Amino acid sequence: MKYKKIALISKSEISSWKSCQSIISNLSQAYLEAFQKNDLKNFRVVGNYNPYQAYKTAQELKTWGADLIIWLDHHPSASLLVEALDIVYEDFYFEVKPRFIIHLFGDFVLDCLKWECVKKQLKKWPLHFIVASEKQKILVDSFFESKIALTSVMPFPVDTKIFNAENSLEERDSIRKKFGIREDEKIIIYSGRISYQKNTEVLIKIFQSIEVMFENKVHLFIAGPWDDILLPYFGKHGLCGSYYAQFSEAIKNISKSNIHFIGQFKSLELKRILNSADLFISLSTYNDEDYGMAPAEALCCGLPCLLSDWAGYSSFKHYSDQVSLIPVVFSNSKASVDTNTARKMILKKILNLSTDHKKKEKLAEVVHSSISIEAVVKKNISVIDNIQFGPVSEFTPLFERVCGSFKKNPRSTFEEDLYKEVYASYGI
Repeated sequence: MKYKKIALISKSEISSWKSCQSIISNLSQAYLEAFQKNDLKNFRVVGNYNPYQAYKTAQELKTWGADLIIWLDHHPSASLLVEALDIVYEDFYFEVKPRFIIHLFGDFVLDCLKWECVKKQLKKWPLHFIVASEKQKILVDSFFESKIALTSVMPFPVDTKIFNAENSLEERDSIRKKFGIREDEKIIIYSGRISYQKNTEVLIKIFQSIEVMFENKVHLFIAGPWDDILLPYFGKHGLCGSYYAQFSEAIKNISKSNIHFIGQFKSLELKRILNSADLFISLSTYNDEDYGMAPAEALCCGLPCLLSDWAGYSSFKHYSDQVSLIPVVFSNSKASVDTNTARKMILKKILNLSTDHKKKEKLAEVVHSSISIEAVVKKNISVIDNIQFGPVSEFTPLFERVCGSFKKNPRSTFEEDLYKEVYASYGI
């Protein structure tokens, strides 16, 4: 390993986004295990990070002698530290500056103005960006120009000590008994935020249209919290409880169906519920869906998955042959799944669900070999030494247009054509 002193930087407070809590924790663990023989130090920053605090961090990194800096968190933006490093290392030649790896998340687009503010500094620093999926790489690459490949893909790891198929038969029986579901009945599960762009309402309507075909022997579990994120980039901002109110029309006949809103769970209990199910489904077209911890956790429990062919979800096809992808289309206001195709694929998937427990264990084992913490550790060791670092030569015209749109109307950023152009890579 050519790097002697490695600095890991993350936020001291717990993220308000549940998925990011797992991501940051698992990423940290992966780096700690990968570089346990190196001099590795954690540096913590606060959520309301400011230029003065960034300057202090940069000074601490210089005093300590870091030669590799790794920014793990999605918030605050790493752009403040880029600016501070440029000041502290002003007299250093490019070749001897510490290398800086920045993990970028789905909300990277929303931070475009913060990156625009450090345009000059980005041209003078040895950087490399890591993203969690191939389609996120295409999006990031559409914003930055460089003479070398500045972006790599590394999946967000899953803690497979929690999410696995161990004891799944016992957990399957226990959870089904709790909800009064017989062994010969099937359970489809969606876990994650119940949100407009996650298309939970679409999933429920499709399920209501097909459940009678299975003589009411198929159940849909919805696990997760409600949120009010509508379409903020088109100026549609939700008030507290507004999405639930909008959703109520779709679920007015819910008492007559096999749809179960089962709430939000901690990881160990969620694992038990996933092990009771037969299929995971998500039709999300969320604009920040750079990966997808919910389907990743389901796959690690051995569940086959039916997912929208959107953003980070598309990458799961590489990790398991039990992932099927539903085509996505762009409408006037948002991306959405092709509902007719989705209905047909859901029907076909349910009809062909396997009850072979050994097959489920094998599916989990295969997925673990790609996205477990241990798998990402092995990839880290082999990849980090060979990563190329370089400056951002220039921002692309697309990035400049996005920044201009945020300045012009921050609460309704995207006109239809710009939205489609920015997120075209997600739906390819």
